[in-house]
Amino acid sequence: MSHVIVSRMRRALALLALLLVVSLPKGAMARPKLTGFADVGLGVAAPIYADGYKNFADPSFQLSLSGGVLFRVHRHVELGPELDLHIVTVNPDDAFADRGVDAHSIRVRALGGLRVAFPVSIFAPFVRFGVGIDYLSASLIAATPGGAFRATYEATSTVFGGDVGVGFEVRPIKHLALGVQASFPFAEHTLRLRAEPNGVPIPSPFVVSTTFWAVDVSVSAFVGLRW
Repeated sequence: MSHVIVSRMRRALALLALLLVVSLPKGAMARPKLTGFADVGLGVAAPIYADGYKNFADPSFQLSLSGGVLFRVHRHVELGPELDLHIVTVNPDDAFADRGVDAHSIRVRALGGLRVAFPVSIFAPFVRFGVGIDYLSASLIAATPGGAFRATYEATSTVFGGDVGVGFEVRPIKHLALGVQASFPFAEHTLRLRAEPNGVPIPSPFVVSTTFWAVDVSVSAFVGLRW
């Protein structure tokens, strides 16, 4: 008798499993699709906050490199980890040149985060968020006419920062993506400018220190590979 009951229970469970499989949406049992991506972008980064940063920099050229993987968790949803490298050749504010100061600066961000894409046909809007290292360097050279007196001010700042962004891409053919994106990198930097008149370092009490939030709006166009 017990064998009959067990047999019937097995059949009932098998039937229930079959019904569950049949009732699942089409493709639900398929293995999640995995897509790798790598993008190269060129664009402009413009300071929008705060005053200390806006007085320091003007809109500047930016090179962006991005890569990662996306898991398709739904027909119209892909998400996955992303790594980003952004290099900005900071264009100093015109006030430096007006005062006869030769200014040079660079900002580099190395971030890790998340990208979420919403593919529909060949189109895929996306959002992204990243956190990581934000590096800023500055070099200021002031000289009197004729170069009798020359003072150099140099400083670097490496801090924890972040970046949020949105974008839109088109995948016209297999393995190719074209798109645009806007992002808002942010970090709080402190630059300690040490003067060296005629190449001679001065004592530390004469170091000039300034702290400011460095927030850009960055707009770029990119081309990428998908595989």
